[in-house]
Amino acid sequence: MLFLLAGGFIGAGAGAVYKGTAGIVLATAAPEDRLAMTSALLIALFIGLSVPVIGAGVALDQGASAPDTVLAFGLVVGVGVLLSGWALLGRPSGGT
Repeated sequence: MLFLLAGGFIGAGAGAVYKGTAGIVLATAAPEDRLAMTSALLIALFIGLSVPVIGAGVALDQGASAPDTVLAFGLVVGVGVLLSGWALLGRPSGGT
């Protein structure tokens, strides 16, 4: 039950991140570039979802333990979130 509940929270979080990212991309793109920017966003999202999973599989295949792999993954994600937040806080807002 806890596994399903956690999966629901992860799915809701991923959906919120996608919606926010798509909103930023579409708000900053010129109308004639929105299709290309949306497809570039989807490619980046799919790469971003697949590379960590492949990396974890390679690490486990090379003999890393599961806890070490999860710890390394968590650290990399944490650093990525901090860098992304720092970059987004530095960009000018579109509001008045």
